[in-house]
Amino acid sequence: MIHRENNIDLATLSTLKIGGRGHEYVTVDGYGDLQQLHREGFFDNLWHIVGGGSDSVFSDDLEDVHFLRLVEMNTPEIISKEEDYTLVRIWGGANWDNIVAWSVQNNLAGIESLAAIPGTVGAAPIHNIGAYGSEFSDVCHEVRVFDTQTGEGAALSHEACQFEYRKSIFKQAAYAEHIVVYVTLKLFHATEKRTISIPAYKDVEKFFEEKKSTPTLREIYDAITEIRWGKLPRPELLPNCGSFFKNTIVPQDQADQWIGEHPDMPHFQLDDGNVKVPTGWLIESIGMKGYQVDGSLEKDGIAVYDKHALVIVNYGGATYDDLLSLVREIQTRVQSKFNVMIHPEVCMIDRDAVSND
Repeated sequence: MIHRENNIDLATLSTLKIGGRGHEYVTVDGYGDLQQLHREGFFDNLWHIVGGGSDSVFSDDLEDVHFLRLVEMNTPEIISKEEDYTLVRIWGGANWDNIVAWSVQNNLAGIESLAAIPGTVGAAPIHNIGAYGSEFSDVCHEVRVFDTQTGEGAALSHEACQFEYRKSIFKQAAYAEHIVVYVTLKLFHATEKRTISIPAYKDVEKFFEEKKSTPTLREIYDAITEIRWGKLPRPELLPNCGSFFKNTIVPQDQADQWIGEHPDMPHFQLDDGNVKVPTGWLIESIGMKGYQVDGSLEKDGIAVYDKHALVIVNYGGATYDDLLSLVREIQTRVQSKFNVMIHPEVCMIDRDAVSND
């Protein structure tokens, strides 16, 4: 069923609670609804797809833009059950963490380390979401999309999705007019033949250091959830979009230079020879943890979170221009000290991002 709402407050569609107004907000609960919108000419307008709001923030000049969302439906469909794995098809509007919890409850391994990541299933392949050494691409079997220009669907295999660190083919211009409708995951049966390992990250290993036996999927899920929410503010209590910037990947020689200057710098060796450095550490090292644009000591407006430098929070009343100013200042100061440009992981949606010309 198609539901429409006019003159939508876009701040309600972002967990950072920033945005102007949009022309129309449309929700759909099936593939047939998308086909109907295509026949009606909906996609001939300026339009933008939205999800759970944790990966997007909106500018103030989108009054003539139509916004579309797949409604939340959290019932996975098992399409194949083999000896070692199960293929599960999931609606793009489903809540990602609900699906992770479902997989754990059903003893299906592969995404337990991606617990407590906000957002929808449809956003997962676009950004190739990841945490604690795991990525969506590790379990992706197939992604089904709807082409809003032709009104037809297509299925992309894992290889066709061209996954890389925090990106995929769906971020390329050729797929800008496509909507992720379903994903199929290949989840493995947690059995004695396939043991569950603890993610090799210091805080997770510390969580389990006194446990002698191999943790269960539920224990890993609960640990990751507790660790994540111990670091990040809950959006319903303090508006934010979680990690605002992507982690930084640099060549080995550049990482060696930084390590020489900062021996305690956390870093992770990648298979391709590059090195991943936590961008939160870069921001904290330039003294911007807890930083507010106006220098106020009062917690007001837009700011870098005082407990985690990778998070930008809205203490109240912040505008898109305030956010843009803060992001640019962070980028400028990091580049000045480390000679590297850091990039937002959160999508900053302005008119250029919604144009379908």
